[in-house]
Amino acid sequence: MIDLNELERLAKEATPGPWVIERGAVYEKGRLKEIEYFIINRSVCDDVAIASEILDPVTQEPSKVNAEFIAAFNPAVAAELIRRLREAERDAEKEDEHGR
Repeated sequence: MIDLNELERLAKEATPGPWVIERGAVYEKGRLKEIEYFIINRSVCDDVAIASEILDPVTQEPSKVNAEFIAAFNPAVAAELIRRLREAERDAEKEDEHGR
């Protein structure tokens, strides 16, 4: 089961979008680490890494597709999907109440 309240809470607390993917390097534990793809939020700061290297879980290689998905599914998108789902569920309940 999907806990919409928890997803909504997380979306509200996360750094807002838009998120974009970049290639480059970040500092990790005081050392420069070159990475293939990472996600940033340009509205907060050009240098803020939201998620550092995005790896394919099978190959452990950098995955642009995974980074693009994570960037696209940002807090604003999650909140909008939750809103639409709740609206659709309310509409379905109303239809059931009216015997349709």
